[in-house]
Amino acid sequence: MRLFFLCISLSLFAISCSDNRDAVLSNAQAALQAGDAHSAQSAYQSLLNNNQYDIDAIEGMAVCSLVMGATDDAAHWSRELLKYRPWDRAANLTAGKQAAEHGDFAEAANRLILAFIDSEFKLEKEEVRVEMLNLHRRIAAESIAKVTGND
Repeated sequence: MRLFFLCISLSLFAISCSDNRDAVLSNAQAALQAGDAHSAQSAYQSLLNNNQYDIDAIEGMAVCSLVMGATDDAAHWSRELLKYRPWDRAANLTAGKQAAEHGDFAEAANRLILAFIDSEFKLEKEEVRVEMLNLHRRIAAESIAKVTGND
């Protein structure tokens, strides 16, 4: 009988936590839509404090970081998201851009290809194509610099 009540208590606790999580997510999304990325980030961080594997919170942290212009943070959160959703277009695009900025061209190319594959719409594909072209130009420029001795 005790086990029964324990199971019921745990179930009710899980439901209340889920309701609270949903409310926090809703508030964070509303804050983002209102242009308050800092409040949204705090909300997502509170979810991560309770569950470091909360995919919605990780994705939210990446979006908040992008909105705030914190590209290194955005890349960090994107890489975290890719551990759980390796096909995520936006996360692959962000991680690919950062890899290119740091000179890791193979990683950048892989991430951009994955972002392209996950792009569903023409504008999404075009955005990735532009980044691929930028990567190609950067690789070519560095190759020319090495050949001419101007590195």
